[in-house]
Amino acid sequence: MGRRRNKLNKNKKRAGNNSGSSFFREQNTEIPIEFREKMLREFGESGRKIVEAMDSSPPVSIRLNPKYGLNLEQIYEILAKSLGDTKLRAIPWCDTGYYLSFRPDFTLDPIHHSGLYYVQEAASMLVGVYASKLASRSKENILWLDMCAAPGGKATHIARSISGKGIVVANEYDTKRIRSLIDNVVRMGCENVIVTRADGKDFGKLSGLFDGCSIDAPCSGEGMFRKDKKSRSDWSNQKVNKCAVIQAELIKSAEQCVVKKGQIIYSTCTFSSEENEEHFGNHNSDWWELKEDHVYKSELRFAPGITESEGFYINNYTNNENKTLSKYDSIKLHKKEPPAFIDKEAIQSRKDIFLEINNKVFLVSQEQYKLAEILTGNEIRIQHIGIQVGEITNGRTIPSHNLITSDLYKTLTNFPVINVENHAEEYLRGEALMYSEGLSTGYCVISHKNIPLGLGKISGHRINNLYPKYLRIKKKKLA
Repeated sequence: MGRRRNKLNKNKKRAGNNSGSSFFREQNTEIPIEFREKMLREFGESGRKIVEAMDSSPPVSIRLNPKYGLNLEQIYEILAKSLGDTKLRAIPWCDTGYYLSFRPDFTLDPIHHSGLYYVQEAASMLVGVYASKLASRSKENILWLDMCAAPGGKATHIARSISGKGIVVANEYDTKRIRSLIDNVVRMGCENVIVTRADGKDFGKLSGLFDGCSIDAPCSGEGMFRKDKKSRSDWSNQKVNKCAVIQAELIKSAEQCVVKKGQIIYSTCTFSSEENEEHFGNHNSDWWELKEDHVYKSELRFAPGITESEGFYINNYTNNENKTLSKYDSIKLHKKEPPAFIDKEAIQSRKDIFLEINNKVFLVSQEQYKLAEILTGNEIRIQHIGIQVGEITNGRTIPSHNLITSDLYKTLTNFPVINVENHAEEYLRGEALMYSEGLSTGYCVISHKNIPLGLGKISGHRINNLYPKYLRIKKKKLA
């Protein structure tokens, strides 16, 4: 066995022979043989390291999300106490990203539900880092498209990166995944987002509308073989080729809808060059290394056994397609008066617009309103926009959970805040809470350690639970 391994290390060309296959068959019977041979053939020694690392424990990483007026240092302290982990390590390429020393039960952490952090794969954070460079170069009114956005890690990261300077259109075609996208946009309190449902190819008709676009393209999933064992059995060379066709169509659409000299970030969680470099006429890209200027390289690879991450490919490039800016169709949308529970004076300085879509009331910026008219006029369906402040039921507008997850909750001056230090888990499970002090009947904000979690409704000494049913947890802490 030792002689075989030495031969593999010395000669990349021999890596795909029967001895190489035999070596990996003995090491891991779950990983497809064709994939192992392909990794050795294309990457040699690095390919061997990657396959060997597929059965190691994956790192656990999170991205901090500044909201509620809290800065990164304050959130760090809150998380260290909440997660019981005082050994958070900084992720070199992302100033809001950290590795944890163990994997806690995030479902039972109230701070996770409050949106102060997002559990995100470390390498994928580079998309938000690259997008932030556009914000640093531009003054205002950035329009960014995240073409394949669910579940929302990259979209919410980009939204924070350009907050105050622009809008993110977070699109998802898969109806099963769009719910998680909306939930995460709401949880993270990202007000500058429009969630849409459309085929990514449909955006090509919006010629030159966007300043930038990220495409986390559907792929064969090779880079997730360590975290998701099921993806191993789903893999085939046919899937690689099928994904490459879809990816090429999405790249073409992005190059059509992004203005000339705009920014495009293409990424996958796979190693196959057919799905990565070959789309751009390349054959090899660099593995990420801890160098001061390396994060600024336009094309990079990450992989288990090589970097502290899962498999990831990213290409950040300038759009050089020639195009004429379109005159876009638009449809006037239905404006609405503010609901009674909104303090009009408190939001007067925002100059925002209340908008009704499918019996839901949203608070949107004037720029979001104009963009929504264009998207709707071009048959791009809007699922969520700005802040959902309420939902219309039997002619009445009921306050929405999104009120609490956004900074707008500070304007709810008529909603008393009730801290539930030792009962946050019960609240997240949807249970009613008992309160010793009698309060006036009406809505209230439920918080944990002074961090808002959601809404309740007071009725005497009982607080009825208004935490959304689709978000409620079922798990309980072990005694």
